[in-house]
Amino acid sequence: MRTWTLLALPALILGLAACEAETEDAGSTAGDVAAVDVAAIDQTIRARAQEFDDGVAARDPAAIAALYADDAIIQAPGEPAMSGPGSVEEDWAESFERMPDATGDGETENVMVAESGELAVETGRYTFSGTAPDGTAISEDGKYITVWKLQDDGTWKIAVESYSSNSGADEGADAAAAEEEPGPSE
Repeated sequence: MRTWTLLALPALILGLAACEAETEDAGSTAGDVAAVDVAAIDQTIRARAQEFDDGVAARDPAAIAALYADDAIIQAPGEPAMSGPGSVEEDWAESFERMPDATGDGETENVMVAESGELAVETGRYTFSGTAPDGTAISEDGKYITVWKLQDDGTWKIAVESYSSNSGADEGADAAAAEEEPGPSE
């Protein structure tokens, strides 16, 4: 499974958090832009996230890829960035072929909606298990962040995606601690 990161993501999250739409618009006037229905957008994003999970469960790369915008960006450390639904479909097809017994599930924890109502950030947790081609059992849990963008046709599609496993954090800390321990003196 890939570990996704996005260097500009913290700035995007802070920007969206700063402009998160309020559910009540006190003091609006007739000339103001229509209030954003945060609850409806939240519900839509959660439904789209379920479509993603359903595509994974059905092992359907085309269904998964259909959730991505044409200009979607997916970045992983040590790998070239992927862009667009075609790359996503190819990646998922290869993953399903390498690990025919792979299963996974995501759980949306939070949806932040930009004041404009045109962007939403979904954060959550996922679980994944399967058997690697060498026969090694794989089981991991992690967290993800997905930026959804409202399309011209009124649908919401993934614009940016990033996720990472929680398992690497402990391994890295253990390795760093082992390097700091003094060796036997001679």
